[in-house]
Amino acid sequence: QALDEALTLARRIVQHPPAVITAIKRVLWAGLTQPYADALRTERELFPALWAAEDHLRAVETFLNRR
Repeated sequence: QALDEALTLARRIVQHPPAVITAIKRVLWAGLTQPYADALRTERELFPALWAAEDHLRAVETFLNRR
């Protein structure tokens, strides 16, 4: 059952843009290997570009149009 759940999660993850997956992996790794302040700096360096990316803007527009 654990394998089925892992595969379900993996299918959901790969639906996201590659840049998002890469950034999340880098931030998670930073959180595990760096001091807290450095990990936060890594997050601040990576995520602003994702917020301005076309994929994110399209997702926000889709969400707002659901209402």
